[in-house]
Amino acid sequence: MIPLQSLSAVSFGRLPPNQTAIYVADLKTGQILYQHRADVAINPASTMKLVTGYVALKQLGPNYQWLTQWRSDAAIENGTLKGHLYWYGSGNPVFDQRDLQQMQAQLQAKGIRKINGRLILDRSIWSNTGSADNFLADQNEVFVTPPDPHMLAYRVWWLTIATNNQAQPVVMVDPPLPNVVVQQQIKLHNHNIPCPSVRHFVHTKFDGVTLQIQGKVPASCLKKSWFINTNKLSAAEFAAHSFRAWWQQNNNDIGFSIGTLPKNTRVLASHRSKPLSDIVADMNKYSNNTIARTLFLRLGEKRQGDTIYNAKALTLQTLQQAHIDTAKLQLENGSGLSRKERVSARLLGQLLQSAYQSSFAPQFISSLPIGGVDGTLKTRFKNTGGQWHLKTGTLKNVNALAGYWIPNSSTQHPLVVVAIVNTPGNHVADLDILVRSLANSYHK
Repeated sequence: MIPLQSLSAVSFGRLPPNQTAIYVADLKTGQILYQHRADVAINPASTMKLVTGYVALKQLGPNYQWLTQWRSDAAIENGTLKGHLYWYGSGNPVFDQRDLQQMQAQLQAKGIRKINGRLILDRSIWSNTGSADNFLADQNEVFVTPPDPHMLAYRVWWLTIATNNQAQPVVMVDPPLPNVVVQQQIKLHNHNIPCPSVRHFVHTKFDGVTLQIQGKVPASCLKKSWFINTNKLSAAEFAAHSFRAWWQQNNNDIGFSIGTLPKNTRVLASHRSKPLSDIVADMNKYSNNTIARTLFLRLGEKRQGDTIYNAKALTLQTLQQAHIDTAKLQLENGSGLSRKERVSARLLGQLLQSAYQSSFAPQFISSLPIGGVDGTLKTRFKNTGGQWHLKTGTLKNVNALAGYWIPNSSTQHPLVVVAIVNTPGNHVADLDILVRSLANSYHK
């Protein structure tokens, strides 16, 4: 491999060189092959998730699991829990409705059919959940859903078009939340037309009390599902109402409140998340901000003091111990959903090199989207033989790619490639061309 010797050898195309940062290194020799503005502080957008994922895997290990527990200090008599049930919020970012139902099944397996007390949510695990400032315009979007000790199914409803006994379309709501009135006026379209998305035919509105669903759907929409954000409910309300929805189907209803787990309680139901390596893959493949922010909080939660401060300190310490240049690092929430966060191309490049040599390299590399295959790269880098493993990043005025080019031939060396542009406009296509050209310039 022969490094390019001058800026003129790289074609930036329509990308402004003075707003673009590049770092390319040979993973076999460790040699820096090309760098341009590699030490400038830049907004990384979602390539910041590489930092959070790296530190989490290094500190917690690929097999780490979140443990969610329901506990009580009350006796069980004649099928009745004679007191409160406590849900200690673990912050598990991938806890879903089926997990909740499985935990309720554990209660029933212990003979519990009725709860005389309340569902008490202990939310004390974090001192705060941090910020993602200046995204008010996106407040109704799921991608800005903040982390929460009682995160459940990303706080969304799943809706499915079904048919009733009269063969008329109806919408099934999962979960069927209590205290929410569902008003729906759904008709069947006379024409048999395609249904690429139910959202094209159905309008929904939720005001916190009433869910209104209206539309006319073709037969091709039957059995199709979509989701809506329940942002009019807090995460705690959504979790508690979901518990009530499933519990009261076969048992009694139960109220809820916020409280503190008392001493000397016993576990009545528990759930372990899938391994951290799989959760990091969910985060990176689909650029999930809620997971990333939760991971960041997890780094700071086991110490006294402010959770975010602790997370920032541990992140900085971990990177510095790995001899990664942190001079330009600025952290807000560890997800890249931030107007404040900054890295350098060198930091990301060195981090990727360190991860490639680490004990968790297989899990880290496989967590990244593969060009033309999956995640946020499914429609990009097509026909490249699965050689590109890259984290994407997109914000207003930011387009970023950072990851690996891993050749199919043993005669070629794998590369670290980081390319980030901070300038107005959508530069995805131009960035893809630049990144591919960088690899083409170096391999034989």
